[in-house]
Amino acid sequence: LDGWSTPLLLHELLHLYTHHNDTTGLPHPRSYRDYLAWLGRQPIEDSVSAWKEALDGVEEPTLLIADSDRATVANFPEELGLSIDQEGTQALRTLARER
Repeated sequence: LDGWSTPLLLHELLHLYTHHNDTTGLPHPRSYRDYLAWLGRQPIEDSVSAWKEALDGVEEPTLLIADSDRATVANFPEELGLSIDQEGTQALRTLARER
C-alpha cells in the first residue's frame, strides 16, 4: 500500500464495517485495464516534462530507500488487533476477490 491507497482502503473497510457489508455509497471500482488504456492515451511529452521539472537541479545520485538504521518516516504500531466474526470475514474475502 502507498500513501494514496491506504486512506482509500481504510475508508472503504470502515464503510463496510459500519454498514454491515453494504457497498451502497462506495464508488464502483474501474478496471485496471481501463486505467492502462487511459495511461496509454496520455501524451508522453507531459510526463517527460513533469519529471524534468521535478528533477531539475539534481546533480548526483539520490537516495531512494533509507538505510535500515535510519528512523522511519511514520511510526506504525507493530501489531494492530481487530476481530470480526466468520460472516464478516467471508464477506471481506468475497469483496476482495471481486475488486
